[in-house]
Amino acid sequence: MEYQIVKMHDMNQTTRERFDKLLDDAASAIYVCDAETFELLYINRKCADMVGKPLEAARGCTCYGYLKGQKAPCAECYIHTANHDAYTEREYSSEATGRHYHLRGKLIDWEGRPALVEYMLDETERIAAQRSLRDLVNGLPGGVGIFDAYADGRVELVYLNDGYYAMLNDRREDREAYEAVSVYSAVHPDDVSGLKEEVRDAIREDRMVNYDARIREGGGGYRWMNIRGNIALRAKDKCRFFAFYSDIDALKTTQLKLETSQRGIDVASARSGIRLWLFNLDKCTVAQSLSRTHAQGAPMEIADMPQAIMGTGEVFPDDETAFCDFYQRMLDGADSSECTVRVRSNTAARYEWQHLVYSRLYDTAYQDRMAIGFAINVDLQQDMQLRFEHELQLRHELIKNAINYYQINLTTHVIEEYHSMYDDVPGMCAGATVSDTLRAALLHNIAPEDKERVSDTLLSGQLLERYSRGETSVTLVYRRTLPGLGLRWVRSVATIMQRTSPGGSGSPSTPSRPFSAPLRPAR
Repeated sequence: MEYQIVKMHDMNQTTRERFDKLLDDAASAIYVCDAETFELLYINRKCADMVGKPLEAARGCTCYGYLKGQKAPCAECYIHTANHDAYTEREYSSEATGRHYHLRGKLIDWEGRPALVEYMLDETERIAAQRSLRDLVNGLPGGVGIFDAYADGRVELVYLNDGYYAMLNDRREDREAYEAVSVYSAVHPDDVSGLKEEVRDAIREDRMVNYDARIREGGGGYRWMNIRGNIALRAKDKCRFFAFYSDIDALKTTQLKLETSQRGIDVASARSGIRLWLFNLDKCTVAQSLSRTHAQGAPMEIADMPQAIMGTGEVFPDDETAFCDFYQRMLDGADSSECTVRVRSNTAARYEWQHLVYSRLYDTAYQDRMAIGFAINVDLQQDMQLRFEHELQLRHELIKNAINYYQINLTTHVIEEYHSMYDDVPGMCAGATVSDTLRAALLHNIAPEDKERVSDTLLSGQLLERYSRGETSVTLVYRRTLPGLGLRWVRSVATIMQRTSPGGSGSPSTPSRPFSAPLRPAR
């Protein structure tokens, strides 16, 4: 996420304090340094906390002295090759902190001085989680895949485990043509439309994917596979699901040999924060993971579930009903069940939000009815929602004197909120959908010479395209006719912010909040 760096002397004291608070609460560490002397011109609190030094100690320091404790510029410094038009991106691993950072920087004008602004995002946990997730699915027997399905019908590959490639007698590096959004290229042409329809229907009907299809194998032929997929996370624009592949080409199924691979799975689970366990529906017993039992001294197997842990504090009291219903749906014969509840963390020190999912196992290796369960921590998604609401509240304070303010959901094109000093745009109101007619109304009072520039910059389609390229803010100055004032120069600012859906589903929507302020009469 990036934030517009503005000139501090253009602000009054109250607005400056709000601006500083906004940047201090940002997810990114931000600093600005002189492009010639390396002197630090601005640094937010997140950046100071990241290097473990007082914010006040940055005054008069160079970037390399304050951030890295060096007496000379960094060997990898790109300040003399940076430009104003494009960001330079790089990865950086700090030996001092043991953390991994993603950096984006470019040249800006800072009160008449050439300067470099750089945004630093700590991605240590994300990278570790990605690696742990891959270790997790690689520890599962058979073929397992993770996919993202989007609302427009696209299905994108996130990861396929080593077992999948072993089943097809192929190597990962030889199947690059089937990665990303080309996953259906590996499916027999006669099976593609049916598989697409099954995935689409399963998502719409909130059920398990279950389909037999021929998948291309290493020798160039096709092998019949049964594909069962269960949705792990849902959002407005996409959902993530796990797919389990069973080899039915020789009338065999891939068995989840948890008895022999449990330890490897548990180690991966402990690293990634994802817990796996088995639920025996006939005996109402749960076989827990080693990471959970070691952390809390619980038995490997818990009988009489879920009643055995009700009232023990393992589940937050207000969530016990939802937790019991989660189990009861499986006992009643459902293929899958899920819920989002607060449960004790592995250290038992606090409650954490977890999304729990059960999926039936249809495997002749088990005499009883079985289900595999996994839990995903969704504290991060809830934290993102709180950040979104906090930033939105601050922005409301900043636009009280604006000509227009409107909040548009760029996914649904619905105007969620609208305020106007003049109310001079027919059809503009909260709840309206941005249509061709409304777009024409928005451009009606704009000077003819500026209409094309405004249309190419501020309308919702262009904002969404900018967001897809990583841009989160755009400012435009143009001429507009205001009631009683005539033709005026105005400045419009559009900020695109990420919002998660309620309940921590973890997928962003992209509302934008453009607002306009008058500058001076047009000449």
